[in-house]
Amino acid sequence: MSRKFTPELKKQIVERALRGESVGKLAKEIGVRRTLIDKWRRIYLAEQKALIEAEESESELQRLRDIEREHRELKRKTAIMEKEHKAMLNGLAMFIEYLLTSCQKNVPDESDSEPEIPSSNL
Repeated sequence: MSRKFTPELKKQIVERALRGESVGKLAKEIGVRRTLIDKWRRIYLAEQKALIEAEESESELQRLRDIEREHRELKRKTAIMEKEHKAMLNGLAMFIEYLLTSCQKNVPDESDSEPEIPSSNL
């Protein structure tokens, strides 16, 4: 007749073995062959590995979502800055055109009379 062991008891036995207790001693204590405890340990370790990998996958997925959100935000800000940059360049071009036009109006024609020299009160 085979005995049924609860998952909790199997976990306790495996954890004790992982902490360094003798597998042979544990096998005698519960009345099973050590190969059965070895089997439980392999299953336990595989389950733990799967849990860790699942947590890492979820963590990586969240990191990817964060990066994608940041990328969208940076694209949005870049578009705003490009519009502002274009507006500033247009404004600068208009200002330069204004300055050039103003300067041309204020340049005396060479045919005009000699420039006035201010008199000094000596």
